[in-house]
Amino acid sequence: GPFGEGHQDWYRFDVAILVGGGIGVTPFASILKELVNRFSIGGRVQSKKVYFIWVTRTQHQFEWLTDIIREVEDKDTKNLVEIHIFITQFFDKFDLRTTMLYICE
Repeated sequence: GPFGEGHQDWYRFDVAILVGGGIGVTPFASILKELVNRFSIGGRVQSKKVYFIWVTRTQHQFEWLTDIIREVEDKDTKNLVEIHIFITQFFDKFDLRTTMLYICE
């Protein structure tokens, strides 16, 4: 079973793998914001690599985190964070939003 909170000591490891599903991504959004803050002030990050993996059902949920992801990408000049997002449900096969997501992949 789960033992404690998975996001408590992520920074103590050389490689951190942050995995969230759906709205369970909330604690990791806070970690990403913390990283943005550290990048902005030139603060030190102990981890050598941080993988952020998020599986979400809809594009609408993805849009909730878009601004934070953009901030991480803009401030992470050393490519410390690697982001992987998987959207599992699409509206229509020929929906414009779905088409754009396929193109962006």
